[in-house]
Amino acid sequence: SKKGKNKIQVSFFDLPLVEDLIEEKIAGKAFAKSRSIFEGFNTIKKKRYKLPKVQATLRPYQKDGFKWLKYLQETSLGGCLADDMGLGKTLQAICLLATDYPKEKNPTLIVMPKSLLFNWKNEVEKFAPQLSTYTFYGTDRDIKKAKKAHLIFTTYAMMRIEIETFKEEKFHYVILDESQNIKNIQTQTSKAAMLLTAKHRLALS
Repeated sequence: SKKGKNKIQVSFFDLPLVEDLIEEKIAGKAFAKSRSIFEGFNTIKKKRYKLPKVQATLRPYQKDGFKWLKYLQETSLGGCLADDMGLGKTLQAICLLATDYPKEKNPTLIVMPKSLLFNWKNEVEKFAPQLSTYTFYGTDRDIKKAKKAHLIFTTYAMMRIEIETFKEEKFHYVILDESQNIKNIQTQTSKAAMLLTAKHRLALS
């Protein structure tokens, strides 16, 4: 602004209105993008995502779940896949990962309760044996060996104990199975999960 003899000239750019207009323009673009993404959820069933080669015949709802996961990936959104036990969340996640490997170079970290370590390894071997795995657990765990595999399986306790190791790595996906284990964000386990670096994040519950 400039002060004259009897007048004050105010620059357009000194007005608070300008900041409001800029924010409005930015917000408008962000809203349009968000709206486009969320409207896309209504057309997921019509989308044609190619199913990977897996040793299983997916049920219609499992195909829908796979498409939903691919859409989240496409739009860089995280998500939580939740359903009753026995409805194939693991299989849907395996299908998702089988579309990315072996092309993808960064490994995926899958965190779970100890009781599920064998189940995940067994299901990958059964449905998508082309995916290599490493169980990061026990005294002979080795991050260098783990990084050579497509999928790294570990437990919530191990993630917490080894967070100094894991936080230095770049993962393609971080998948948290039985994700109610980190529902309290004040716990060390939840804080450790937040320190992990991944292009995509997915929770199963």
